[in-house]
Amino acid sequence: LDLGSGDGRLVLAAAEAGAKQAIGYEIDPVKVAYSRRSAERQHLPQATFFAQSFWSVSWADADVVFIYSLPFYMEAIDKKLRKDLKTGARVVTLIERLPGWPLLTEEEGVRV
Repeated sequence: LDLGSGDGRLVLAAAEAGAKQAIGYEIDPVKVAYSRRSAERQHLPQATFFAQSFWSVSWADADVVFIYSLPFYMEAIDKKLRKDLKTGARVVTLIERLPGWPLLTEEEGVRV
């Protein structure tokens, strides 16, 4: 699950790497259309993109959540993650670390 999937590159990479389902939420419909076309061109039907806010959906089925967000959203994201995520789900952040979450690994600014 990619929160704010932009051009879809993380979702597409996850699908290409073997994810059974890779989902991106992006509020910009132009970026969603681009992402969908990329998934079609790459023959990745398991890559799905939604033109809607990630706040309005449940994250309960996610095994992995990607977050590339601004610092002022992290507290709200933290609350929703704690509410929605199942035990054992992984959270990957870029730029900002989630305060109070255990850090499993970090490489070149990417944190799990």
